[in-house]
Amino acid sequence: MRRRFFPLTTVVPLLVVGLLAGAAMAQPGEDWTRTGALLDTVTGPADDYPVTIDYDLYVPEGASAADPRPAMVVAHGFGNSKSVAEVTTLGAFFAAKGYVVITSSHQGFGGSSGCVALNSIDYDAKNVSSLIDVLAERDDVVMDGPNDPRVGMVGGSYGGGHQGLVAASDPRLDAIAPGRTWNSLQFSLVPNNLIGDGGLYDLQHYEQGVFKQGWTSLFYALGSAQPAQGNGGCDPITQQTLYPGQPPCSGFDPAVCPIFASLAATGDVSQAQREFVERSSVTSFVEGVDVPVLLTQGQSDTLFRPLEATATFHQLRADGNDDVFLLWNWGGHGYQPLPGEGEPYSGAFGDTDEAQEAFRATYFATRFSAFFDHYLREEGHPGPRFAFHRDWIQGTDVDPEASVQLAHTAYAESGRVPTNDGPVFTLTDDGLVVGTVEDPQLTASERRETLHRYYGDVVERGGEGIVVKALDAPYCLGSGSRRTRLWIKCKPEYGAAGTVPRLDVVIVGGYWSDACRNGRRGKLSQFLVAVRDSRRSDMFDEGFLAMGRVGTGYSVAQVAEINDRLQA
Repeated sequence: MRRRFFPLTTVVPLLVVGLLAGAAMAQPGEDWTRTGALLDTVTGPADDYPVTIDYDLYVPEGASAADPRPAMVVAHGFGNSKSVAEVTTLGAFFAAKGYVVITSSHQGFGGSSGCVALNSIDYDAKNVSSLIDVLAERDDVVMDGPNDPRVGMVGGSYGGGHQGLVAASDPRLDAIAPGRTWNSLQFSLVPNNLIGDGGLYDLQHYEQGVFKQGWTSLFYALGSAQPAQGNGGCDPITQQTLYPGQPPCSGFDPAVCPIFASLAATGDVSQAQREFVERSSVTSFVEGVDVPVLLTQGQSDTLFRPLEATATFHQLRADGNDDVFLLWNWGGHGYQPLPGEGEPYSGAFGDTDEAQEAFRATYFATRFSAFFDHYLREEGHPGPRFAFHRDWIQGTDVDPEASVQLAHTAYAESGRVPTNDGPVFTLTDDGLVVGTVEDPQLTASERRETLHRYYGDVVERGGEGIVVKALDAPYCLGSGSRRTRLWIKCKPEYGAAGTVPRLDVVIVGGYWSDACRNGRRGKLSQFLVAVRDSRRSDMFDEGFLAMGRVGTGYSVAQVAEINDRLQA
């Protein structure tokens, strides 16, 4: 049953840093047991495709008919199974928090039969619904109605791609947290990276982009190798039974191999092949996703970029879903999470006591707890609308005995999410203006007023300032871009000319140069400067406060003159 608590309809414009930074380390929770089982079910467009799903059930010690608990479904990434660390980490974590947890191997992987179907709404989403049926039969799971368990879902990459499809097709799912996954698979891989005419988040269209060959070839090889590794159920004989008359396609639904072959040969696919991939993309079913959603995406991800989670965020909000949250973490595909960050999909944790202690202290664990406890238990606040990692902020080690470094302080939080519907600024001979030269939106005075208002809004929200750039500026190496004035940095402490106002300072120290260029060798070429400090002055003397070091902005001749004056 779809449920709502404390809807966040008010957008907070101010930047709030470290809202969760003071969270105490979570303590160990309930003991739990894990048992494995096989589920025989049917899936496919016509519900006539037999498949056996290999699943594990994590049950907290205290869960019973007298004390039923909400449930969680945990899914894994491509090429993995229910036994990998990313799954056992989350299974143990939520079970210790008192959730009944069900994990499984995707169709075509591990001990589950069937062929890999790219997380299609016609196959993988229906398999998750069959797992929810298992939960619905248990008396230790909270029920919101007949055959309607209270259940959330979490998982990353391939384990996140179908969560929106399940939510759109099964009204029993109550909350989801898709991690580092795609918005439109045809943008991400088939072919990829071409934004449509509809703006920055228009990712579903039919223009040909660039084939992301490295990642796509890796996935194709992983899927094709599953039968030889004894995983899944898509060997050539079984495949002919499931897809009579279709050409062989080891490990995959037979429609997948021609798609890869077309991409490898031409970089593009046919209309019918695009439509097949659409069945695996949340952007095709966004209107049906009305459950709370926590989207997480790595800022450094080389496969699925923050652009894709942000596109899903804006599409869901535009469709009327107010309970959508976005987290940009540091890592992602190709990167390990930073200490204390805790993205579980890297496989850095597990279900041991030591691994769980480390995971409970992480930022991801804090966010998962807040989100699912709010929507499945009606407890607390779900967390900030938008949080993003600042890689220039170091985490804080708050528990020396456990050597756990929390990354909470490295995250900033905001009520606003990046969008592309703001004003357009153009640098012209008249200065920085709002709108484009070819299609001006405002008069010159209105442009200046709008720019000042936008700049003031950024500063008021806690931003350092803005950087403006000519859209047609050529690339200049090093400081060349600053000398051309095609890039301008605007900050409150800068004057109208784009520089810091003049200050009267006194040289109180210097640094010898050993450079072999510009005539600075053997001279004091950088200077420690100070300002008068009236707080330290008395009737006999005045104090000075060092405030910075100056090393540029003067010529070789001026360096020589300063050295002569200092020696005099």
